[in-house]
Formats: sequence, C-alpha cells, structure tokens
Amino acid sequence: MKFEIPNIPDPVVITTLLLAAAAVFLFYYMAARKATLIPNPLQNLAEMVIDFFRGITLELMGKEGDVWLPFVVTLFSFILVCNLFSFVPGAVPPTAKLSVPAGLMVMVFILVQVVGIRRNGVFGYIKSFVPHGVPKIMIPFMFPLEIASMLGRFFALALRLFLSVMVGHGILSMIIGLALVLRFFLVPLPVVGGAMFMGFELFIAALQAYLFSFLAVMYLSMATSHE
Repeated sequence: MKFEIPNIPDPVVITTLLLAAAAVFLFYYMAARKATLIPNPLQNLAEMVIDFFRGITLELMGKEGDVWLPFVVTLFSFILVCNLFSFVPGAVPPTAKLSVPAGLMVMVFILVQVVGIRRNGVFGYIKSFVPHGVPKIMIPFMFPLEIASMLGRFFALALRLFLSVMVGHGILSMIIGLALVLRFFLVPLPVVGGAMFMGFELFIAALQAYLFSFLAVMYLSMATSHE
C-alpha cells in the first residue's frame, strides 16, 4: 500500500483559510458586541478561551503576557477552526496541507527572533545560544548545536500539526465512506465507530491547536527571558 500526501488545490486552501479567519473574527466580534454582566453562551465561551490563555501567558511571561494574549488567542482560535474543517462534508482542513502549518511556523519563528533581538540586542541574543559555563574552546561546537536544536523545535511544531490533522482527516473520511458502503448490511458498526472517532478527532483538533499556541508562548517567553 503506497502512502501519499494528499494534493490539496491551492484555491481550496485559500478559501478555507479565508473562511476560518472570517469565522474567528465573527465569533469574537459577536461575543464582544453583545457582552453583558450575565454572559450569554457565546460570550461565556469566548471568555473561557481568553481566561484560559491569559493564565498561561501570565505564568510564562509575567505581566508582559497581557501584551501577547490577543495574538495567542487568535492563533489558537484560527488553528482550531482550520482543524474543524475535517467535519465539513466535502471540505479539507487547510492544516492538512504542509504549507499552512509551515507558514504558521515561519511566522512564529520570525516573531520569536525579532522579539529576542529587540529585547536583548543582536549580540545578547546570539550570546544566549551558548549555555552558561561552557568553556570557550567548546563554543564553536556548541553554538551550531544550539541553532540546530532551535530549528528542530520549530520544524517539529509544524510537522506535529500537519501529520495529526492529515492522518485524522484521512481516517475520518475512510470511516464515513465505510458507513456509506455498509449502510445496508452493518449499519451500527460504522455509525458507532464513526461517532466515537469523530469525538476523538474533535479532541485532537483542539489539542493540536492548544499545543501549537502553548509552544509559541513558551518560545516567546524564552526569547524575552535571556539576560
């Protein structure tokens, strides 16, 4: 059996990305526009997401966490909506195309470098890649290893999201197809199995969006904490 990465047409990816961005904007706009002292379900859900990530950003970045809170909440919400396109009949989640997680990874990578340099200066940020106490003779060997380690973390950030969504969407499509084929013979089996896997896929979609956003915050906090 040959494994192939699905070739998702670029217009489809662009369309789903625009729809995901519009959905995130409308969700928070509607939640804020009708905000009341007694929150409605939409406002309550938005506040839960914001409060959850505010706790994370404050813990990792201190008071500066509030500055990055809108970025982190937007990043999480956008990735989550993209992942949830797995449940839309005939649609493909844009995060199942490698270029989308890679683009998000490059964005976070550039942001981390810019923040690190602005906070510590060019020399100070470069110096941060050499562990304290390393003998000078070892610096030419340790510096490339630290750079490679940092790049590896960012590549893993993109690949984890891509592979999880791609495999999950493929299995979900297979189960739905099986349910259609066997609908006259073994109806309960594919239906029950599909329902169970859809619940699991929903959990994975939220988990991967959380992990990507959490690691982005952690890398930002590491870039701003060097002395």
